[in-house]
Amino acid sequence: MNPRTRFGEFEVDRPACALYRHGRRIPLQIQPYRVLEALLDNAGEVVTRETLYARLWPGNVYTDVDRGLNNAVNRLRQALGDSGDTPLYIETLPRIGYRFVYPLESPV
Repeated sequence: MNPRTRFGEFEVDRPACALYRHGRRIPLQIQPYRVLEALLDNAGEVVTRETLYARLWPGNVYTDVDRGLNNAVNRLRQALGDSGDTPLYIETLPRIGYRFVYPLESPV
């Protein structure tokens, strides 16, 4: 897997767990970043809510995972300038999961 993933004006540096827009780092907490990684790893495919729960909160977790996942996706959308109503990057499939819909660039 390529350590860098590009889409549109964004680049993800996986070893650094960082998101960049036009070369400038965008602050992103670890949970929204993990959601982004999961979506990029499965670009174009549905990533279920259960898959994201397991990735964000492995093992026994005593938290409201639905609220936590919704917050993580909302923060990720905010960082990308995306909208749930008119998605450019992240499509919501209600009660099922999410899909990354923007085409990824081929590694150089």
